Order: sequence, then C-alpha cells, then structure tokens
Amino acid sequence: MSMASTVTVQTCRQRSDSGHFLMPHPTNVRSRTERVPRGLPSSHRRRNDVRPNDSTLMLRRIIASEDSGAARLRLPRREVVYGCYGADGDSSIYLVEKGYVKVVTPSRDGKECLLGIFTAGDIVGELCFSPADRCESLTTMTPAVLWRIPKLRLMELLDNAGVREEFVGYLAHRLLEQQQLITHFVTVDSERRLAAVLLHLARKMGWRDGSLLVINARITQEEFAAMVGTTRSRVGVFLSRFIKSGAVYRGPGGVLGVHESRLEALFAG
Repeated sequence: MSMASTVTVQTCRQRSDSGHFLMPHPTNVRSRTERVPRGLPSSHRRRNDVRPNDSTLMLRRIIASEDSGAARLRLPRREVVYGCYGADGDSSIYLVEKGYVKVVTPSRDGKECLLGIFTAGDIVGELCFSPADRCESLTTMTPAVLWRIPKLRLMELLDNAGVREEFVGYLAHRLLEQQQLITHFVTVDSERRLAAVLLHLARKMGWRDGSLLVINARITQEEFAAMVGTTRSRVGVFLSRFIKSGAVYRGPGGVLGVHESRLEALFAG
C-alpha cells in the first residue's frame, strides 16, 4: 500500500452504517479431518502448519529450486525482517513458507497501521519495486520460514510466462483487498470493519470445522485495533458483542472461531 493510501486510511473520519463490508473470498480456505468442538475447549491446540496459497504454486517451486538464488530463512518470533524507509538497504522480496508475519507502517502522527497478516504462500515486500524507499516493516508473529529473493533475480524468473502471469495475478488480488480495505474505512463504522477483518483473516488462515473457521494464530486486541483504526478497548467491546451473538467463539491461547453466516448476517441490514 502506498504512503498516500496509508494516510487516507489513517486520516479518514467519514463513517456510515450501511454498505457491503465483506472481503472477497480467497482461494485457500483450509479444511481438516479432525473436529474442533464449537466451544473451542482447552484441549484445542494452536497450529502453525498452514496450507500454502495455491495461487503462488509455480513461483514457490521455482524459488525453492537450487538455481533460484533465493535464501531460506528460519526466523524466531518477533524478528524484524526489514524496516521502514529502506534504512537497512533491503531490496528483496519474500515468500512465506511457514508461520505468520505482519506488515506495519507508521502514520504521520507516529501511530502504527497494521496493513496485513500473511501466511504460507503469501508474497511480501513487493514495494521493493517502487522507486521510493518502502515505508513498511515486516515482522514475524510466530517462528517462521521465509524465502528471500533479490529483486533483480526475481525479474529474471519472471521471464517465465507462467510465473509472470501467476505473480501479476497475485498482486492484482492483493490490490483488490487493499482497495476494499480503504472502502471499509470510508463507508462503514469500526465495528463493521472489525467484522470484515475477522472474516477476511478466517477465510485466509482458518481451519474449517462445519460452520466455523478457526483462527489459530494469536492476534492481540492491539493488533486488531491497528488493523481496524480504533482503540484496544473498543475492539474488546465489539468482540464481546460478537461472542454474545454466537458469531465468534473464543478459545485458549488467543484462538478464535468465526461463524461465517452469523457474522455476515449480524450487520447485513
């Protein structure tokens, strides 16, 4: 997301209680054979072995090959992969193999805006192609495995027509998500924005269990607040309402179960 878009998101104050607020369905909603009870009891354990995004399959195979020039990085939790404004001189792009990472950018008043949470098969760092220094930082949320590939080497790999088409398609989908995110900030209130974020993350990262999508990644209320553009306390109030309505279930260790149809219907009117 460009700095201009970020400023638009951060400074926007117009709100409305109407309008469609749902993110598009990604292609990698996962399912599993073991059952997670509806109440998400304490016996449930978080997992990080996410299924990769199918839309980057060809690119992943090429990057993982011996002649790709990519480096495979094993990183601990809360590791800063690259910082803002190109201070570290990083001009690489990253493909997530395992774990969860987040991209954060600062606003003009010093606050942080969490632009997105990414997982296996996702590509991050694409702003290295911009002529300006990228204004974001990439940090691991869990122990993670990433592939780092220099920008110039990736440009060579894009000579493969299939890889080029896949890469452009993936970036186009990311652009669509960002456009919808900005639309939500302009047209709907913060409670609906949180609902949209929950649905988006559940469809992207969640294990399907009947009508529930279980988000195993531990996402704090502060991180939700940074994504939605509100306060931690307001996020707590909204989550309590969602839980009371049966649209969201809370489990131990930050596990959340999202009931898609109920969360969609809660604000459909």
